[in-house]
Amino acid sequence: MIDDDDGVRRSLGRLLAERHEVDTANGPAAARALLAEKAYDVVLCDVMMPDETGLDLVASLDAETTARVLFMTGGVLGAELQDRLQRTARPVLLKPLSVKAIDAAMRELVAALGQR
Repeated sequence: MIDDDDGVRRSLGRLLAERHEVDTANGPAAARALLAEKAYDVVLCDVMMPDETGLDLVASLDAETTARVLFMTGGVLGAELQDRLQRTARPVLLKPLSVKAIDAAMRELVAALGQR
């Protein structure tokens, strides 16, 4: 899970770790390091981060990893970011998040990947 907000990252990471194996990163640079070392079933990624957006991160990933990205956002996105987000064709969850909604989106994504 990638989120620059320490509180969100810690609390959501802790909740998800009750059901899933979870690694966390505080931004795209740290996420790239994790993704270089390990393949993940799902990559839960915040859209808005201070140095680089989640969209910038996805643009730098290979197609296999990009297909595993599930975005989350709590902010109002400008028209350019909304357009870029739509073009990724990746699912988006809106904050505040519930573990139930994340679990459902993750199951749906993994099932869709299995059907490819």
